[in-house]
Amino acid sequence: MLTEPTSQPYSGKYQDQEAGPQHARDDGANESSDAAKVETLVDALKTALPDLVHIAFTKFKAELHRIVPGLSDDEWETLVREENQRRERTRLCEDDCAA
Repeated sequence: MLTEPTSQPYSGKYQDQEAGPQHARDDGANESSDAAKVETLVDALKTALPDLVHIAFTKFKAELHRIVPGLSDDEWETLVREENQRRERTRLCEDDCAA
């Protein structure tokens, strides 16, 4: 789909097309194909996203001591507890949404 007028004549798609530069057109022909691509991507992300988040968080956790240096044991325990609570809420929400 063209979004800007062209400076060159278009030849090919429209048999009755006028000569000369063409204005942008949207015939909607790709909408169903685009919707199918989006649906496929969403399905793939629904499956892969939990693993991707786990990988990202594991790598983040390995670097956490550099990001928040100098946490006391109590501060660290609070951080861990809050993260575990967040994970549990997320898991419960996922379970409820899947039902």
